[in-house]
Amino acid sequence: MLDSDAAVSDVCSLLGLPLRKDQGRERGELIAPQDVRLGVFVCRCGTNIASVVNTAEVVEFARSLPGVVWAQENLFSCSSDATKEMAKTVREKGITRLLVASCTPRTHLPIFQDVMKQAGMNPGFVSMANIREQCAWVHKKDPEKATEKAKSLVKAAVGKISGSRALSFLTSPIVKRALVLGGGVSGLTAAMTLAEQNIDVVLVEKTDRLGGRSLHSLEDFRTGHFEVHFNKLVDQVLNHPRITVYLNATLEAFSGSAGNFTSRVRVVGKQGEKEVDLNYGALIIAIGARTLNPCGLYGYGEMDAVCTQAELERELKAELDNRNWGHDFPGNYVRPSGAYFETTLSRIRHLCMIQCVGSRSDERPYCSRVCCTRAVNHAVILKTLYPHMNITILYRDIRTYGFNELLYQEAREKGVVFIKYDPENPPAVSPVRLGKQKAVSIEVKNKGYGSSATCEDPVLCLTVDRLVLSEATLPTDDHETLARLLKLPLSASGFFMEKHLKLGPAETQLEGVYVCGQAHYPKTVSESVIHAKAVSAKALALLSQDVKVRFAPTVSVNTGRCVRCLTCVRVCPYEVPVFRAGEIFIDKLKCQGCGICVAECPNKAIEPDIVADSQVVKELELLVR
Repeated sequence: MLDSDAAVSDVCSLLGLPLRKDQGRERGELIAPQDVRLGVFVCRCGTNIASVVNTAEVVEFARSLPGVVWAQENLFSCSSDATKEMAKTVREKGITRLLVASCTPRTHLPIFQDVMKQAGMNPGFVSMANIREQCAWVHKKDPEKATEKAKSLVKAAVGKISGSRALSFLTSPIVKRALVLGGGVSGLTAAMTLAEQNIDVVLVEKTDRLGGRSLHSLEDFRTGHFEVHFNKLVDQVLNHPRITVYLNATLEAFSGSAGNFTSRVRVVGKQGEKEVDLNYGALIIAIGARTLNPCGLYGYGEMDAVCTQAELERELKAELDNRNWGHDFPGNYVRPSGAYFETTLSRIRHLCMIQCVGSRSDERPYCSRVCCTRAVNHAVILKTLYPHMNITILYRDIRTYGFNELLYQEAREKGVVFIKYDPENPPAVSPVRLGKQKAVSIEVKNKGYGSSATCEDPVLCLTVDRLVLSEATLPTDDHETLARLLKLPLSASGFFMEKHLKLGPAETQLEGVYVCGQAHYPKTVSESVIHAKAVSAKALALLSQDVKVRFAPTVSVNTGRCVRCLTCVRVCPYEVPVFRAGEIFIDKLKCQGCGICVAECPNKAIEPDIVADSQVVKELELLVR
């Protein structure tokens, strides 16, 4: 999905085409007929449903229900071909209510609402029966009962949708401006992609310069293409007439809805602090990630010869820059502590790397994904610059996925040695001296290399001039702060969550807010660029419209019943209800339709606009017949 969205963005940029979402018949042209002519589509979902539930039997049962004029089964109801055929069937058969028996409406309901809009019908006349999660998955060992339960769910859904009401549409003008948080490679790419499509962009960077961690990236080190492209990108962003850059800036306030957000940004400059109020239509989160400070692990911070991959990367960058400038002396990289390494790269005889430092542990069970590729890439660079250097990589699992597998093969061919260690018995390190030089002694069990099933794995002893730790990638310190401000969920790993892994990998739960790069999860530079372009395509689809039209279930306040107890104000996670001029006011453009306020209101003064009590009654009446 991300690759295809990025491709769309690139094609539109090359051809000079706007990325426009066709709203077509999204307003008064959509009809809301009162007569009930039900169309039921039962999804096989490949074998997900059909391997347990007898979908053909469910279709036959649906045809016998009151109001049903058409019933059929689909292989994959959510596929583009199937949705087009469904819209055609709705028009040809005069269907006024659509029921899809498939998977969860939490992710797929918008797809089938679009089907009704394509057919010229109001999207409020759509309902779903979840026969995958609630039947096929939970009753795998009892197909007969799973089928009977599926029939019951379809029957209940027919009753519910028979009393459905048309969704009212909400409109608001779209501010054709985007706010990008983060000035790393993702943020820069997103900002430039939007600006090239004539969208005004405000880029907010927390530090005093653009570039982020990509400033020291050695990706594509042989040709230097990335460095040339990156430097050009920074220059283009700083000089583009449609891009405004704020350095040393942070987001302080946020409100509004998709197409019309407002924020306050605090900027610290030479003239002191100032606050800037912004109005924009889309927000892109590209705040990146950080690497673990492995202090106390494997002697880091205690032994001068132990460093991280990030420090080695900067040291290699300094060496490569010096060579490019025509110098024949080694680059001098100053560590954060202010001290030089005792041994420069050219004098190292044996270097060792330890993988998964801080990752795949009880504290951080996730894989940082990029560490293996980064370590192998650095090993190849070192062997290219210094063929005499012996390099050993101690690993749990090597995960150089995709084309990076070629990099792993090259490292093996150049003589890099890979040794698997047991995470239950990690390598043990201790300081030693080689003459006057400080070094590191490493003891490691070579997992899986015992001579027989009864023999223990051999213990290898290595003495190295430099030990490099492949540290974990972590969320930034701003992830939690920003998530609270935007009311967005974080994953168990602490990164921003996508709307849906497959259907919405570039979007967040909040419409108009997108996430890309390592703010989402650990990615390589090339993956971050692709993700940024994909996010730009989604943002452009919104910002290319003049008016935002929203069909969504919201709520209304019955002022006659409301006693102003402010329960709704306290419980709403999106801060939608506000007490104004003695009344409760609901911003329907901002409302997410979660229904929490409806359930919590003690006087039943808040009513949903789409699921009325009468629908539930009809659902139960038909179910008990």
